[in-house]
Amino acid sequence: LAARQPVCGTTCGLVLDPILLSKMDHPYMDFMLFDAEHGRYDAQNLVPMLHMCRMMGLPSIVRIQDAFYHLAAKPLDMGADGIMVPRTETVEQLKAVIDGLCFHPVGRKGNGGNLQFYPGESIAHFNSTRILMPQIESPRGIANLPAMLDAYADHISAVMIGPYDMSVMVGTPLDIYSDVMTASIQQVFVELLQVPGGQFLQFDVADPGNGVGFNDELVAVGGGSSDIGLGIEFIPGPQPGGHRVFVCLFADIQPLAFCYGGR
Repeated sequence: LAARQPVCGTTCGLVLDPILLSKMDHPYMDFMLFDAEHGRYDAQNLVPMLHMCRMMGLPSIVRIQDAFYHLAAKPLDMGADGIMVPRTETVEQLKAVIDGLCFHPVGRKGNGGNLQFYPGESIAHFNSTRILMPQIESPRGIANLPAMLDAYADHISAVMIGPYDMSVMVGTPLDIYSDVMTASIQQVFVELLQVPGGQFLQFDVADPGNGVGFNDELVAVGGGSSDIGLGIEFIPGPQPGGHRVFVCLFADIQPLAFCYGGR
């Protein structure tokens, strides 16, 4: 990221063996997202996985179960580099997770956990580098997105659409290509493009091979806490196994990191 080069990661929801995780070291694997919402991870079995990521030098993000202080703070105590927050719908929810994600004066996180800090890391560096990725998965989330961006844009690293949950909430269950889904996704893009410097890009992603696949979600993560990006895969790309991706970026930044996830 410091060199402003694209990096890729994937989602892990079932693997509990850190030795197996260590075998996933791959040239395309620049970070790992652990799914504690739909996957098998909890406060006990996630510890060795995050420890292995730290030993491998592999940044880690945890999708927590809901927008509560204790669920946001615990992964950071155990060594995660950020969190993804499902079903984000209100400014109050964002405040709760930022309180658990950051120390005073940004939040009110407690100081604890043996892998909370990197060696020599300061509170200020911690607050400015931990990743926050709210998921927009409902009409209420879309309606409140402008207020959420007004209040906390400086602390949001990425905004992510949850297409399958969104499809249920808009009345076309699991049909992510329905007209109402397309309109909902477009509305998210419209709101994000209100951020100063917003721009709309599209590009093609080749099949990386070697078992590292791309799913239905993509997030462009900027290099700083004030960079916001959002993207979602729409159509197969021109290259075999590849995809054409549409991305919103803000503050005149370039896409730096892409997180490919599931539902």
